Amino acid sequence: TGNALNNVLIGNAGNNLLDGKAGLDTMRGGDGNDTYVLDQFGELALIEELANQGNDTLNITYNATTLTNLVDLSAGNLRNVENVTLLGAGLFRVVGNDLDNTLIGNAQANTLEGGAGNDLLNGGAGADIMKGGIGDDTYIVDNIGDQVIELEGEGHDLVQTTISYTLADHIEDGQLLGSAALKLTGNSLNNTLIGNSGANILDGGLGADILDGGAGNDTYYVDNVNDVIIERGTSLTEIDNVFSSVNWTLGAHVKPSHCSQVERVGEWPDAGGGIRCPIAALPPGPAGRGAVRGAAQACAGGAGA
Repeated sequence: TGNALNNVLIGNAGNNLLDGKAGLDTMRGGDGNDTYVLDQFGELALIEELANQGNDTLNITYNATTLTNLVDLSAGNLRNVENVTLLGAGLFRVVGNDLDNTLIGNAQANTLEGGAGNDLLNGGAGADIMKGGIGDDTYIVDNIGDQVIELEGEGHDLVQTTISYTLADHIEDGQLLGSAALKLTGNSLNNTLIGNSGANILDGGLGADILDGGAGNDTYYVDNVNDVIIERGTSLTEIDNVFSSVNWTLGAHVKPSHCSQVERVGEWPDAGGGIRCPIAALPPGPAGRGAVRGAAQACAGGAGA
Protein backbone atom coordinates (compact mmCIF):
# COMPACT_ATOMS: atom_id res chain seq x y z
CA THR A 1 0.00 0.00 0.00
CA GLY A 2 1.32 3.40 -0.99
CA ASN A 3 0.82 6.90 0.40
CA ALA A 4 0.05 10.35 -1.02
CA LEU A 5 3.30 10.44 -3.00
CA ASN A 6 4.01 9.01 -6.45
CA ASN A 7 5.00 5.51 -5.38
CA VAL A 8 6.55 2.51 -7.15
CA LEU A 9 5.02 -0.73 -5.84
CA ILE A 10 6.63 -4.04 -6.85
CA GLY A 11 5.06 -7.39 -6.08
CA ASN A 12 6.64 -10.82 -5.68
CA ALA A 13 5.68 -14.28 -6.94
CA GLY A 14 2.56 -14.38 -4.76
CA ASN A 15 -0.96 -13.14 -5.35
CA ASN A 16 -0.42 -9.49 -4.49
CA LEU A 17 -2.76 -6.56 -3.84
CA LEU A 18 -1.13 -3.31 -4.96
CA ASP A 19 -2.84 -0.06 -3.93
CA GLY A 20 -0.85 3.09 -4.52
CA LYS A 21 -3.35 5.41 -2.82
CA ALA A 22 -3.42 9.14 -3.64
CA GLY A 23 -0.27 9.53 -5.73
CA LEU A 24 0.26 8.76 -9.42
CA ASP A 25 1.72 5.32 -8.85
CA THR A 26 3.67 2.76 -10.86
CA MET A 27 2.75 -0.84 -10.00
CA ARG A 28 4.47 -4.07 -11.06
CA GLY A 29 2.72 -7.22 -9.95
CA GLY A 30 5.21 -9.87 -10.98
CA ASP A 31 4.22 -13.54 -10.98
CA GLY A 32 0.98 -14.54 -9.31
CA ASN A 33 -2.64 -13.48 -9.63
CA ASP A 34 -2.31 -9.82 -8.78
CA THR A 35 -4.93 -7.15 -8.11
CA TYR A 36 -4.24 -3.49 -8.83
CA VAL A 37 -6.30 -0.70 -7.25
CA LEU A 38 -6.38 2.36 -9.51
CA ASP A 39 -7.71 5.64 -8.13
CA GLN A 40 -6.51 7.81 -11.02
CA PHE A 41 -6.95 7.49 -14.78
CA GLY A 42 -3.26 8.19 -15.32
CA GLU A 43 -2.27 5.03 -13.47
CA LEU A 44 -3.55 2.86 -16.34
CA ALA A 45 -0.40 3.73 -18.26
CA LEU A 46 1.83 2.83 -15.30
CA ILE A 47 0.77 -0.80 -14.78
CA GLU A 48 3.51 -3.29 -15.64
CA GLU A 49 2.50 -6.91 -16.31
CA LEU A 50 4.44 -9.39 -18.44
CA ALA A 51 3.04 -12.36 -20.32
CA ASN A 52 2.28 -15.51 -18.32
CA GLN A 53 2.48 -13.73 -14.97
CA GLY A 54 -0.81 -15.00 -13.57
CA ASN A 55 -4.43 -13.92 -13.87
CA ASP A 56 -4.53 -10.24 -12.99
CA THR A 57 -7.28 -7.75 -12.18
CA LEU A 58 -7.69 -3.98 -12.33
CA ASN A 59 -10.04 -2.56 -9.69
CA ILE A 60 -11.01 0.85 -11.06
CA THR A 61 -12.05 3.10 -8.17
CA TYR A 62 -11.92 6.51 -9.86
CA ASN A 63 -15.03 8.09 -11.40
CA ALA A 64 -15.37 8.18 -15.16
CA THR A 65 -15.60 11.38 -17.17
CA THR A 66 -15.81 11.87 -20.92
CA LEU A 67 -12.01 11.96 -20.98
CA THR A 68 -11.29 9.09 -18.59
CA ASN A 69 -14.00 6.54 -19.33
CA LEU A 70 -11.96 4.15 -21.52
CA VAL A 71 -10.17 1.14 -20.04
CA ASP A 72 -8.49 -0.68 -22.94
CA LEU A 73 -6.75 -3.97 -22.14
CA SER A 74 -5.72 -4.40 -25.77
CA ALA A 75 -3.42 -1.39 -25.67
CA GLY A 76 0.27 -1.43 -24.80
CA ASN A 77 1.13 -2.21 -21.21
CA LEU A 78 -2.31 -3.69 -20.35
CA ARG A 79 -2.34 -6.46 -22.95
CA ASN A 80 -1.29 -9.05 -20.32
CA VAL A 81 -4.05 -8.09 -17.86
CA GLU A 82 -7.11 -10.34 -17.84
CA ASN A 83 -9.80 -8.72 -15.71
CA VAL A 84 -11.45 -5.39 -14.89
CA THR A 85 -13.90 -4.53 -12.10
CA LEU A 86 -15.50 -1.09 -12.15
CA LEU A 87 -15.91 0.27 -8.62
CA GLY A 88 -16.07 3.97 -9.42
CA ALA A 89 -19.11 5.89 -10.65
CA GLY A 90 -19.80 7.03 -14.19
CA LEU A 91 -20.16 5.51 -17.64
CA PHE A 92 -17.19 3.37 -18.65
CA ARG A 93 -16.21 1.59 -21.83
CA VAL A 94 -14.03 -1.44 -21.14
CA VAL A 95 -12.26 -3.21 -24.01
CA GLY A 96 -10.74 -6.66 -23.55
CA ASN A 97 -7.83 -8.32 -25.31
CA ASP A 98 -6.92 -11.76 -26.71
CA LEU A 99 -6.94 -13.33 -23.23
CA ASP A 100 -9.91 -14.80 -21.37
CA ASN A 101 -11.26 -11.63 -19.79
CA THR A 102 -13.72 -11.10 -16.94
CA LEU A 103 -15.21 -7.62 -17.24
CA ILE A 104 -17.56 -6.45 -14.47
CA GLY A 105 -19.44 -3.17 -14.64
CA ASN A 106 -20.84 -0.83 -12.02
CA ALA A 107 -24.40 0.43 -11.50
CA GLN A 108 -24.22 2.68 -14.56
CA ALA A 109 -24.87 1.91 -18.24
CA ASN A 110 -21.48 0.57 -19.31
CA THR A 111 -20.13 -0.80 -22.57
CA LEU A 112 -18.10 -4.00 -22.22
CA GLU A 113 -16.23 -5.49 -25.20
CA GLY A 114 -14.59 -8.83 -24.68
CA GLY A 115 -12.11 -9.21 -27.51
CA ALA A 116 -10.87 -12.56 -28.81
CA GLY A 117 -10.83 -14.73 -25.67
CA ASN A 118 -13.48 -16.76 -23.87
CA ASP A 119 -14.84 -13.86 -21.87
CA LEU A 120 -17.26 -13.29 -18.98
CA LEU A 121 -19.15 -10.01 -19.31
CA ASN A 122 -21.23 -8.76 -16.39
CA GLY A 123 -22.45 -5.23 -16.87
CA GLY A 124 -23.86 -4.78 -13.40
CA ALA A 125 -27.14 -3.08 -12.54
CA GLY A 126 -27.24 -0.58 -15.40
CA ALA A 127 -28.61 -0.98 -18.93
CA ASP A 128 -25.36 -2.19 -20.45
CA ILE A 129 -24.04 -2.95 -23.93
CA MET A 130 -22.00 -6.17 -24.00
CA LYS A 131 -20.04 -7.39 -27.02
CA GLY A 132 -18.24 -10.68 -26.60
CA GLY A 133 -16.31 -10.85 -29.85
CA ILE A 134 -14.52 -14.00 -30.96
CA GLY A 135 -14.51 -16.84 -28.43
CA ASP A 136 -16.99 -18.75 -26.28
CA ASP A 137 -18.38 -15.94 -24.16
CA THR A 138 -20.70 -15.79 -21.15
CA TYR A 139 -22.98 -12.82 -20.49
CA ILE A 140 -24.75 -11.94 -17.24
CA VAL A 141 -28.05 -10.14 -17.92
CA ASP A 142 -29.94 -8.45 -15.07
CA ASN A 143 -31.58 -5.42 -16.67
CA ILE A 144 -34.31 -5.34 -19.33
CA GLY A 145 -32.24 -2.71 -21.12
CA ASP A 146 -29.10 -4.87 -21.38
CA GLN A 147 -27.94 -5.45 -24.97
CA VAL A 148 -25.96 -8.54 -25.96
CA ILE A 149 -24.20 -8.29 -29.32
CA GLU A 150 -22.63 -11.31 -31.03
CA LEU A 151 -21.76 -11.71 -34.70
CA GLU A 152 -22.10 -14.90 -36.69
CA GLY A 153 -19.22 -17.34 -36.24
CA GLU A 154 -17.92 -15.76 -33.03
CA GLY A 155 -17.97 -18.88 -30.88
CA HIS A 156 -20.51 -20.76 -28.75
CA ASP A 157 -21.99 -18.30 -26.30
CA LEU A 158 -24.14 -18.38 -23.16
CA VAL A 159 -26.45 -15.83 -21.53
CA GLN A 160 -27.15 -16.29 -17.82
CA THR A 161 -30.07 -14.14 -16.74
CA THR A 162 -32.00 -13.15 -13.63
CA ILE A 163 -34.89 -11.74 -15.72
CA SER A 164 -37.10 -13.11 -18.49
CA TYR A 165 -35.08 -12.95 -21.68
CA THR A 166 -35.04 -13.73 -25.40
CA LEU A 167 -31.67 -14.82 -26.76
CA ALA A 168 -30.06 -12.27 -29.07
CA ASP A 169 -28.94 -13.28 -32.55
CA HIS A 170 -26.00 -15.70 -32.69
CA ILE A 171 -26.29 -16.68 -29.00
CA GLU A 172 -26.55 -20.44 -28.61
CA ASP A 173 -27.44 -21.08 -24.97
CA GLY A 174 -29.40 -19.53 -22.12
CA GLN A 175 -29.69 -20.22 -18.40
CA LEU A 176 -32.06 -18.78 -15.81
CA LEU A 177 -30.47 -17.81 -12.49
CA GLY A 178 -32.14 -17.50 -9.11
CA SER A 179 -35.53 -18.99 -8.23
CA ALA A 180 -38.06 -16.60 -9.80
CA ALA A 181 -40.67 -17.80 -12.28
CA LEU A 182 -39.18 -16.58 -15.58
CA LYS A 183 -39.52 -17.10 -19.32
CA LEU A 184 -36.53 -17.95 -21.50
CA THR A 185 -36.93 -17.82 -25.28
CA GLY A 186 -34.47 -19.03 -27.88
CA ASN A 187 -33.73 -17.90 -31.42
CA SER A 188 -33.31 -19.64 -34.79
CA LEU A 189 -30.20 -21.57 -33.69
CA ASN A 190 -30.08 -24.95 -31.96
CA ASN A 191 -30.32 -23.63 -28.42
CA THR A 192 -29.85 -25.20 -25.01
CA LEU A 193 -32.16 -23.50 -22.50
CA ILE A 194 -31.83 -24.30 -18.79
CA GLY A 195 -34.37 -23.25 -16.18
CA ASN A 196 -33.96 -22.54 -12.49
CA SER A 197 -35.90 -23.89 -9.50
CA GLY A 198 -38.95 -21.75 -10.29
CA ALA A 199 -41.93 -22.35 -12.57
CA ASN A 200 -40.30 -21.48 -15.87
CA ILE A 201 -41.50 -21.15 -19.45
CA LEU A 202 -38.96 -22.42 -22.00
CA ASP A 203 -39.53 -21.74 -25.71
CA GLY A 204 -36.63 -22.75 -27.90
CA GLY A 205 -37.69 -21.08 -31.11
CA LEU A 206 -37.07 -22.50 -34.58
CA GLY A 207 -33.97 -24.62 -33.98
CA ALA A 208 -33.60 -28.17 -32.69
CA ASP A 209 -33.42 -27.21 -29.04
CA ILE A 210 -32.66 -28.84 -25.70
CA LEU A 211 -35.04 -27.59 -23.00
CA ASP A 212 -34.10 -28.40 -19.40
CA GLY A 213 -36.58 -26.91 -16.95
CA GLY A 214 -34.99 -27.97 -13.70
CA ALA A 215 -37.19 -28.06 -10.61
CA GLY A 216 -40.54 -26.30 -10.56
CA ASN A 217 -43.76 -26.52 -12.56
CA ASP A 218 -42.34 -25.78 -15.99
CA THR A 219 -43.98 -25.14 -19.35
CA TYR A 220 -42.31 -26.12 -22.62
CA TYR A 221 -43.11 -24.95 -26.15
CA VAL A 222 -42.08 -27.32 -28.94
CA ASP A 223 -41.93 -26.28 -32.61
CA ASN A 224 -39.30 -28.62 -34.04
CA VAL A 225 -39.53 -32.42 -34.28
CA ASN A 226 -35.96 -32.65 -32.98
CA ASP A 227 -36.57 -30.62 -29.82
CA VAL A 228 -35.56 -32.46 -26.64
CA ILE A 229 -37.10 -31.95 -23.20
CA ILE A 230 -35.16 -32.88 -20.07
CA GLU A 231 -37.09 -33.00 -16.79
CA ARG A 232 -34.93 -33.49 -13.71
CA GLY A 233 -37.47 -32.68 -11.02
CA THR A 234 -38.12 -35.35 -8.38
CA SER A 235 -41.07 -33.82 -6.55
CA LEU A 236 -44.35 -35.68 -6.99
CA THR A 237 -46.21 -32.36 -6.77
CA GLU A 238 -44.58 -30.89 -9.88
CA ILE A 239 -46.86 -30.46 -12.89
CA ASP A 240 -45.13 -29.74 -16.18
CA ASN A 241 -46.85 -28.71 -19.41
CA VAL A 242 -45.80 -29.26 -23.02
CA PHE A 243 -47.41 -27.48 -25.97
CA SER A 244 -46.42 -28.38 -29.52
CA SER A 245 -47.00 -26.84 -32.94
CA VAL A 246 -45.60 -29.92 -34.71
CA ASN A 247 -46.20 -33.65 -34.53
CA TRP A 248 -43.82 -34.66 -31.80
CA THR A 249 -43.31 -37.75 -29.64
CA LEU A 250 -42.74 -36.90 -26.02
CA GLY A 251 -41.78 -40.42 -25.00
CA ALA A 252 -38.71 -40.51 -27.21
CA HIS A 253 -37.11 -37.74 -25.17
CA VAL A 254 -38.19 -38.46 -21.59
CA LYS A 255 -36.59 -41.12 -19.44
CA PRO A 256 -39.08 -43.70 -18.17
CA SER A 257 -38.43 -42.67 -14.58
CA HIS A 258 -39.59 -39.14 -15.44
CA CYS A 259 -42.75 -40.01 -17.37
CA SER A 260 -45.07 -39.24 -14.47
CA GLN A 261 -43.62 -35.75 -14.18
CA VAL A 262 -45.25 -34.55 -17.41
CA GLU A 263 -48.90 -34.40 -16.45
CA ARG A 264 -50.52 -32.26 -19.13
CA VAL A 265 -49.85 -32.08 -22.83
CA GLY A 266 -51.66 -29.90 -25.34
CA GLU A 267 -51.35 -28.21 -28.71
CA TRP A 268 -50.85 -24.60 -29.64
CA PRO A 269 -54.13 -23.17 -30.93
CA ASP A 270 -54.66 -23.60 -34.70
CA ALA A 271 -51.08 -24.82 -35.15
CA GLY A 272 -51.95 -28.24 -36.52
CA GLY A 273 -49.40 -30.04 -34.38
CA GLY A 274 -49.82 -32.98 -32.09
CA ILE A 275 -48.00 -34.88 -29.36
CA ARG A 276 -47.80 -38.59 -28.79
CA CYS A 277 -47.69 -38.89 -25.05
CA PRO A 278 -46.34 -41.60 -22.72
CA ILE A 279 -48.94 -41.10 -19.99
CA ALA A 280 -52.09 -43.19 -19.94
CA ALA A 281 -54.36 -40.70 -18.20
CA LEU A 282 -53.97 -37.00 -18.86
CA PRO A 283 -56.14 -34.07 -17.83
CA PRO A 284 -57.21 -31.86 -20.72
CA GLY A 285 -55.04 -28.99 -21.88
CA PRO A 286 -55.82 -25.40 -20.91
CA ALA A 287 -58.85 -23.77 -22.48
CA GLY A 288 -58.21 -22.78 -26.09
CA ARG A 289 -55.00 -24.79 -26.33
CA GLY A 290 -56.44 -27.84 -28.11
CA ALA A 291 -56.88 -31.44 -27.09
CA VAL A 292 -54.38 -34.12 -26.21
CA ARG A 293 -53.44 -36.01 -29.38
CA GLY A 294 -52.32 -39.33 -27.96
CA ALA A 295 -52.33 -40.99 -24.57
CA ALA A 296 -50.96 -44.52 -24.85
CA GLN A 297 -47.48 -44.08 -26.27
CA ALA A 298 -44.77 -46.06 -24.45
CA CYS A 299 -41.83 -44.14 -23.05
CA ALA A 300 -39.39 -45.89 -25.33
CA GLY A 301 -41.47 -45.20 -28.43
CA GLY A 302 -43.45 -47.73 -30.45
CA ALA A 303 -47.03 -47.76 -31.63
CA GLY A 304 -49.24 -45.42 -29.67
CA ALA A 305 -52.73 -44.07 -29.86
